[in-house]
Amino acid sequence: IPAETAPQWHDADYINNDKFAVADMSRDRVFIVNTSTDIIEWQWQADQHFTLESGDDSAQDWTHLNDVEVLPDGRLMVSMRNQDRVIFINQTTGVDESWTLGEEEEAGDRNKILYEQHNPDYIPDEDGGPAIIVADSEQNRVVEFQRVNNSWKETWEYNANLDWPRDADRLPNGHTLITDSRNRRVIEIDESNSVIYEKEIPLPYEAERVGTGPESKNGKSAIRENLSSPPESNTKISTLGRVESLMPDVVVNTISFLLSKYPFTLNGLVTSSTFILTSLIWGALEWRWSDWYVQRPIKNRN
Repeated sequence: IPAETAPQWHDADYINNDKFAVADMSRDRVFIVNTSTDIIEWQWQADQHFTLESGDDSAQDWTHLNDVEVLPDGRLMVSMRNQDRVIFINQTTGVDESWTLGEEEEAGDRNKILYEQHNPDYIPDEDGGPAIIVADSEQNRVVEFQRVNNSWKETWEYNANLDWPRDADRLPNGHTLITDSRNRRVIEIDESNSVIYEKEIPLPYEAERVGTGPESKNGKSAIRENLSSPPESNTKISTLGRVESLMPDVVVNTISFLLSKYPFTLNGLVTSSTFILTSLIWGALEWRWSDWYVQRPIKNRN
């Protein structure tokens, strides 16, 4: 892989010994390459289906196409992050609109179906699907949708104390492995939504449970596992969550990446900065209201 290209190939899915499907973020496309011949055998360009008015208005990051998965029937499931959609592409006929999950809304809208999602995993019929489990990153939750009567229905959600999750895998034992990026951790929750494993990792992107197969392979749908979402009372708004609305996403994300090299989170930085600033203001006011003033030597005002 050329060094100048690799950072922009956001994901790749193994097809067989010679072929991979690649999510090429830099060129807003998905392609299938034969690694024996170095020939691109098939490709789909985002502008075949989406207008330039959709997604990000930056030419450098129009779609932020960040995930591809080849399904058992040969279709490709693709995550269009900046369009807030997961789409299904038939290699012959193109995007199947009837299967699209999500819709693009105004940038400031909340309670979207999806909001700049990452790493959707497809759960097939034999495991209780068709279903999709996906990290709904900007809405700080992991969510699952089930195909019901030719449309998508939300069937499960976990949002307790998550901060910008970017991956979620349904494991064969019914547990869910979650990459909680800004909280700098990977967690595993059981069927009752209790955290049974937690590992601190600087700004993780994706995690796999070794020995269970790739992503959500062999994992069952929430309906098949009879999973229920945690009650709303379990959800707490973090310090960062209270100030996120005042900061553009690009600023929050940039600070998070910079802090990943240091042993504290953005949430911790906000909390510490608030404490330090409050202490300085309190100290200054206490001095101002006291009977003391600065002079050499220090004297009492009285």
